[in-house]
Amino acid sequence: MKKLGIIGGIGWPSTLDYYRVVCEASHQYHRRQGHPEPLPTPEIAIESLNMAVTVNSRGDKTPGSWQAWDEYFKQALQRLEASGAQRVVIASVTPHNRLAQLQKMTRLPIVSVFASVGKYCNEQGVSNLLLLGSLPTMQSAVFSRQLASFGVNVSVPQPGHHQKAVTALIDQLYRGETAGAADQLCDLVQRVVPAEQLGETHVLLGCTELSTAFAQAMKASRFSQSGIEFVNLAHIHASDAFTHCVYRE
Repeated sequence: MKKLGIIGGIGWPSTLDYYRVVCEASHQYHRRQGHPEPLPTPEIAIESLNMAVTVNSRGDKTPGSWQAWDEYFKQALQRLEASGAQRVVIASVTPHNRLAQLQKMTRLPIVSVFASVGKYCNEQGVSNLLLLGSLPTMQSAVFSRQLASFGVNVSVPQPGHHQKAVTALIDQLYRGETAGAADQLCDLVQRVVPAEQLGETHVLLGCTELSTAFAQAMKASRFSQSGIEFVNLAHIHASDAFTHCVYRE
């Protein structure tokens, strides 16, 4: 198996889940292969970044404003290269808005969250997603543009109250405050999506922290609650990261 590098810490709860899902996927794969105990897992190196630095160094549309942010991630990628990693997965969605720039900083293939989700939607026949995530993720056209190449339509809550409610919930979950979060999220979705459209729309948990609201979430890539179909980006992305360790050249 190829050695996997994880860029984590943004935030730390989802980093734990990525590590666990990769290891569980490895156990399932090798159990199917009839491998004797103890079941193998890929070697993994984790670069846990300081979320305060990543958030506070975000740029804007001003030329050169992303220089500090880019340099911080470049150094992390270089450390993963030095560790012997052969693939990289970023255990966070927001940095993928600059995936093209990040990939130029390293010779290591970075597992794209867009490709992971797009392939999964195609395999499962999912064509309409409501994307919930950080403000940069919901306000950027990158996610919808990338998923459109897979024939998947992506919508987001209207700017203003609903988007602020999503980000407030993300902040709460980052602090490890999960009590009642699943009900809050379901209520928000029911206010955003008309009842007659709920059956046709899957809700993409497009911030890795959002999945921590649901006890069952990190055990499956897709689950239902309160009549809502959720697609768990973190589980899909982490599972695909393992396949890159095994199958990809």
